[in-house]
Amino acid sequence: LKGTLVKVETICKDSHYHTWSSQPVIKGKAAGSLLLSSAIFFSGASPTATLRVLQLMNVQVMTLRMYFNYQSAFLIPTVEKVWTKHQDELLEQLKDSPVDLSGDGRCDFPGFSAKYLTYSVYAPQINKILHCEQIQVGECEEVRASVQMEKQGLIRCLEFLKTKDIKVRSLTTDRHRSIAKHMREVEPEVLHYFDVWHVSKSIKKAITAASKAPGFSALHDWVQAAANHMHWCAAASRGNGDLLVEAWASIARHVADIHNGHGGLYTTCLHGPLDNVEWLPPGMPAHDKFAAIVTSKRLLKDLRQLSPDTQTFSLESFHNVLNGFAPKSTAFSSEGMLARTRLAALHFNENAERQQAMTKDGEHQWKVKSPKARKGHHVVCPVKTEITYGYVQELMAVAVGMCGSSTFLKKFQATRTPPKPNMSDQSERPSKKELIDSRVSRFAKAKPQIV
Repeated sequence: LKGTLVKVETICKDSHYHTWSSQPVIKGKAAGSLLLSSAIFFSGASPTATLRVLQLMNVQVMTLRMYFNYQSAFLIPTVEKVWTKHQDELLEQLKDSPVDLSGDGRCDFPGFSAKYLTYSVYAPQINKILHCEQIQVGECEEVRASVQMEKQGLIRCLEFLKTKDIKVRSLTTDRHRSIAKHMREVEPEVLHYFDVWHVSKSIKKAITAASKAPGFSALHDWVQAAANHMHWCAAASRGNGDLLVEAWASIARHVADIHNGHGGLYTTCLHGPLDNVEWLPPGMPAHDKFAAIVTSKRLLKDLRQLSPDTQTFSLESFHNVLNGFAPKSTAFSSEGMLARTRLAALHFNENAERQQAMTKDGEHQWKVKSPKARKGHHVVCPVKTEITYGYVQELMAVAVGMCGSSTFLKKFQATRTPPKPNMSDQSERPSKKELIDSRVSRFAKAKPQIV
């Protein structure tokens, strides 16, 4: 037995030898072990859980250590090779014209305990993830804490695109203050927009919090309306900051049932007659609170940078895909995390153009959902066609080719790169014996005395 390989050698009474193998061998390595390791890694599955399932079924598999040998020697280099080829094709499509991008970061752990941050840029012109940068806390002086990772990730993404002769016309991000300052001072030639969803989310949060105070419950009915109005203002203004701000500020009069005489570029509400609406009369505390939230100086300043077109919702979808390949609160090596991120990008890019599924009668398929963020409101979402995994077949072919042309030792020597410093390297590590002695003395219990 060798991994997934079963080899039987027989000899008859006439000294005739015969060897039977349960599967082919690729340069001394069991083909089944390579293919199983590839399937686990390329699908984003957990090797520990997958191998345990097979072992509990009494299926002969390789050890976990052998799996990681395959991953380090052949699978991670395979992902790098295929992703680089795929990325070069995308960059070639964008070289001849200015590019509008959206960018966002995703931490591998919730809160402020993240070790890695993946910053991704998305190109809406081709509906593809264009590049990802992985940042680790403590890897350089610019990233001494997790809150500094997102800015550094964006800087590296922009530097990479410059080396590939990609001219960035605009960039849409969330309202990260360090990023806004960097774009304003270092990249003034790039139009920097704020994502509408992130800004509207902060407004919903502020109005919801205010509605929970005694006497302000009437504000709750205007939470979703305010968010919807912000999305409409951003789209209708088409980049006119003055029009956007004035259209948005009109909501303070709209909630008081005043729909004319707003002043400026936006003088009258464009909606028709409204029935069954609980208005907020001027002068009442709830209206004053609502007006203070929607007309705050900081908000009105940021509204001028709202993106009229490009948004980051596709990046949120990519982050959901990435959660399947690299779940949060699961520890990965630096190389493993980067490879899983690239696998998620390959998966997202292949399936980004899926169309809406049709019924047998030729009608579009829809699915009713009740999103948590909508607080019980139901919505319908289009049902897409089946997911495809064509990229996996390409990865499998490259992995088999690598395995057939080299040995473990040669691949380890060829692919070994200096690892990024561990976070624990920042402090002196005591010896194992010292830690054991400290634990034993700290948790030692007095032995009962026999009288």
